[in-house]
Amino acid sequence: MGWFTRSKEIRPEVLEKCRFEIEKAPPRSALRKWVSWAVTFPFTIPEKVYNTYLLFKHKELREPANVRSS
Repeated sequence: MGWFTRSKEIRPEVLEKCRFEIEKAPPRSALRKWVSWAVTFPFTIPEKVYNTYLLFKHKELREPANVRSS
């Protein structure tokens, strides 16, 4: 365990005094989900349009690029 710290190795009796708690994150409200979607969606439209353009340009919808025959 010495490689986890920069100092000397941690003694086991020190670890016995430690207490770890895991808590569940609070759920996001429906309004918060809706607002985050409404804010990010308009910025993703140009990216989706460009990706669709590239798919049509390189004919990836018809056959994979590495299988094309000349």
